[in-house]
Amino acid sequence: MYRSRAKRFPPLPAGGKENLRELAGQSVWCMDGPFKIVPEWYQQLFTIHVFNESKLIPLVYSLTVRKDVICYCEIFDTLTVKAAALG
Repeated sequence: MYRSRAKRFPPLPAGGKENLRELAGQSVWCMDGPFKIVPEWYQQLFTIHVFNESKLIPLVYSLTVRKDVICYCEIFDTLTVKAAALG
């Protein structure tokens, strides 16, 4: 089941509720997508960071099987749904 989902969609973004709340409260996000440090069956580690007291803090990450706009839109759509569920 997971393998068939992984072919169509990226894994859901990982990060706890507190991380999502912190992300929602920030006006500036920094994103990175290194791809040389992931296991061979993934394409990219996509991370979202924020500045907190002059330090860059990673809050959300997602291992992706693709590197395209559709994949990134799915990540942001999932984050939006999760943030709405938190209120």
